[in-house]
Amino acid sequence: MTRFAFALMLAPFVLSACSGGGGGSVAQPETPVEMTQLDGLRALNATYGAAATTPLAAMPVTGSASYTGAAAFGGDTAMTALLAAPEMTADVALTADFASGKMTGRMDNFHTAGNEAVSGALLLSGGQIAGTALAGDLAGKVGARDIDAQLAGQFLTDSAQAVSGTVAGTDGAGANFSGAFIANR
Repeated sequence: MTRFAFALMLAPFVLSACSGGGGGSVAQPETPVEMTQLDGLRALNATYGAAATTPLAAMPVTGSASYTGAAAFGGDTAMTALLAAPEMTADVALTADFASGKMTGRMDNFHTAGNEAVSGALLLSGGQIAGTALAGDLAGKVGARDIDAQLAGQFLTDSAQAVSGTVAGTDGAGANFSGAFIANR
């Protein structure tokens, strides 16, 4: 039997299955909606926003951990205000080397509040882990802005499962560049 003849034999069954019996219209599959950085940041904040700082005795002293998450930027460093009306969002990737007490990382993949891409990246330099805190300098370009900022934060949960903190600095024209971030393993 040829493929064409086989297809003709199946056609009535396929068409009857698609009719659904109601109104004659065929339901179209929904287009998957990509989760935005802001959605991801809200989910991370719902999970870790109220988490306690990692107890000093529970901080790892060997090994390393990678943290991924998101940041929001605007006229504030308070996560609640930024989640309500961010001017921009970005991906966050941080690596903690607990044995050396060093932190490396970057923020990139910036988007406006309207979810339009903004070029650039901020690199973390001089990142240090001190007790349950982390800090370092963030520098780079975001769009046409030269950013010079500081990152400060803390490890969260009883096993340093997440990190959160703030970004505060200026651009080359002296305008404020502020935000907050949260990331988990």
